[in-house]
Amino acid sequence: MSKQTHSARTSRRKIWTIAQNSASLIVVVLLLVGGFWGSHFLMPHKEHSEHSATEEALEKPTHVEITPEKVETAGIQVVPVVTQTVQHTKTVAATIDYDPARRVTIKAPVESVVGTCWVTPGQQVVEGDQLVTLSGAELALARSEIKKCQADLRIAKIGYDWKRETHDNLVALLDALKQEPSVSEVEVAFEGKRLGEHRDHLLTSYAKYQLASKVARRAKPLGEQGIVSASTAESRLQQRDVASTDFKTVREQSEFEASRDLMRAEAELAVAQQELAVAKERLRLLLGPWANQTESVAAGEFELQAPFRGKVEAVHTSAASRVAAGEPIVTLADISQLWVSALIHQHDWTALEAAHSQSVQVRVPALPDQTFAAQVNFVGAEVSSTTRAVSLVAKLNNDDAQFRPGMFAWVDLPMEPPRQSLVVPLAAIQRESSTAFVFIADGPLTFRRVDVEVGLETADVAEVTAGLSEGDQVVAAGAFYLKSELLLEQEEE
Repeated sequence: MSKQTHSARTSRRKIWTIAQNSASLIVVVLLLVGGFWGSHFLMPHKEHSEHSATEEALEKPTHVEITPEKVETAGIQVVPVVTQTVQHTKTVAATIDYDPARRVTIKAPVESVVGTCWVTPGQQVVEGDQLVTLSGAELALARSEIKKCQADLRIAKIGYDWKRETHDNLVALLDALKQEPSVSEVEVAFEGKRLGEHRDHLLTSYAKYQLASKVARRAKPLGEQGIVSASTAESRLQQRDVASTDFKTVREQSEFEASRDLMRAEAELAVAQQELAVAKERLRLLLGPWANQTESVAAGEFELQAPFRGKVEAVHTSAASRVAAGEPIVTLADISQLWVSALIHQHDWTALEAAHSQSVQVRVPALPDQTFAAQVNFVGAEVSSTTRAVSLVAKLNNDDAQFRPGMFAWVDLPMEPPRQSLVVPLAAIQRESSTAFVFIADGPLTFRRVDVEVGLETADVAEVTAGLSEGDQVVAAGAFYLKSELLLEQEEE
């Protein structure tokens, strides 16, 4: 290849590169110019569109004026906005059941023979009414033991009274003997008073001491005068001392024995009282809480009584039947108060804290238009292994006998603490797209749309969190009619 040919080719490449760069620059310049003029022409159009939409919203009518005839046709009713307690609740399924404390199956306390059945199924009874009369050998033995203990107690009481009186009289006698009265004076003073064997022992010893003392007193001057020998006088003094010692011994022994006998009698009395109390307690436990414990003609006969007011649901035995201990006799129930049991699953456990010590609303399919208040009784502490739920139990008043155990129910659980808030009737709330609004009465025939923010809604009312004030007059009935009139005005415009 020649040198000239190579130079020509190099020149053509440079020219082509310059041309490509120039074309790119021209395209960029054209895009910038187009963007500038495009934005210049498009932006005014966009601003004009937004301005038109705002003006259209501002120009949308919010007032409705209708004739008296239309007011009557629409059935318009106006109510004030009020402050009311509202609370977020959740509805869960529940079951109505017996209150366990008000339903009981009364059973035979001991092996017995049925005498008379005084009631029939469905019969109303009050507390203390006779249900069934029975007889049992074990009960007869228990009552016989009570009688024996009562006899033992009477004997122990007599013995105690004797020992107490003897002890007290002995103490008085010993105090009197300290003054060294004559034996005859002592006998007169304690005539007819109980002293038992202590009377003979003490008075005999005391008489010997008195005689020895008297002889010793006479022997002393006679010995000094030489009438009796000195040895005889000394012997008389020794005899007095011996008699004094014997008397002191008898006195101390009598005092000890009287105190010992009194304490023994007190112990025997206490034991007799305790044995009687144990025998009575055994009889009470045999009979149970619903049996009449009064004694009857037959030692083994007793009656089962109604523990509370209620209805006899079932009688499980008949006259002349033999029943074993623990066998059902009568089932009695009081359904004036029932339990409503609901299962609260884990995702609703926040309701458990709010439900404590509160009332819940109960509804039943049989009475769809009514709600009933039930007071929360307790919330279970354990999660059921089968349902994985915690039980909530409320007390339901049933004085009118509207409910029956086993009925299905709905319970509205409080999910949060109650609060005070503005509310309007639920029918007052109207909606357009995502906007909620109500109609406020400016006059008898003039109504104004007001947008509001709605909070909690119940079956009857809606909470209003913004847009209204307490006392505002809102349309509760006929609001939909006003909404239709407002839409017609918008279409006409």
